[in-house]
Amino acid sequence: MADYAENLRTFVLADAAIAAVIGTRMHQNSVPEDAALPFIWYRQAGVVYEGCTDSAAGDEPDQYDYDVECVSDDVDDAADLAALVRPRLAFHRGTLGDGSTEGILVEDHEDDYFKRNEDADAGIHVASFRVSVMR
Repeated sequence: MADYAENLRTFVLADAAIAAVIGTRMHQNSVPEDAALPFIWYRQAGVVYEGCTDSAAGDEPDQYDYDVECVSDDVDDAADLAALVRPRLAFHRGTLGDGSTEGILVEDHEDDYFKRNEDADAGIHVASFRVSVMR
């Protein structure tokens, strides 16, 4: 079974423009306390099974959903980073890290999404979206 989370990270960081902004600072689930800004944070938010009558117990999910946050101490820098990440991922199909995908969809989060890394009092800004990776 492919590690879609790690493959997603590898694919994003392979983009020279993104790497120039964040280096390797793309963190899954938790961020080190001393993490430099800007960075990308992501977590698996769910899976989708498109089960049918011939599906078997233990089948791999058909889709993996991720919350992705582009985080910076400057609101424009967070938006600029998101503007690099979205087109890198949106509608990509084919090689993804050491695996592959039938396609990736990207959409903005709803207004009620709770941003995990935003702290306006500390001047931390987040641009967030949902990424769906179809296997």
